[in-house]
Amino acid sequence: MPNQSIRLAVEDDKSLVMNLYRACSAADPSAGWNEYYPNDEILMEDIGEQSLFLYEAEKELIGVFTLHATDEIEKMDLAYQYQNNPCIISRLCISPSMQGRGFGKTLLDAAENQAQAQGHGCIHLLCDELNLKANRLYQMAGYAHVCKVALYGNRYNVLEKSL
Repeated sequence: MPNQSIRLAVEDDKSLVMNLYRACSAADPSAGWNEYYPNDEILMEDIGEQSLFLYEAEKELIGVFTLHATDEIEKMDLAYQYQNNPCIISRLCISPSMQGRGFGKTLLDAAENQAQAQGHGCIHLLCDELNLKANRLYQMAGYAHVCKVALYGNRYNVLEKSL
């Protein structure tokens, strides 16, 4: 697909991004998105911190991800193998109409490239254990399973990858 780009989200993108999460929630409740998460406050925080990225093709929103230098999982005493200036990928989401076409891998590659450009040496992340598509994507991309944790009323696989 020509004219693809990754860019930082701006405030005017908030509704578009929220609609993407809601569409994903409706298409696959195991994805972890719902009417409460993510919310406007979270998106505005991500936009303000310049950590929310959009993947667009032909001016259509294909997917989004957030890249943070730290997160709640970094405050937990988990048995990570990689500790070289970690960052966290969260809220990676692909439009339901674009799933199954390789865009998840493209978006994950872009997130990893962005992490490297910011000087991070590894990535830590949570993936809802019920989200089989996402767990498969991360496994195929070389993420290692660290452990399982219970947070926010759900169970997550804690994953990591050295960059």
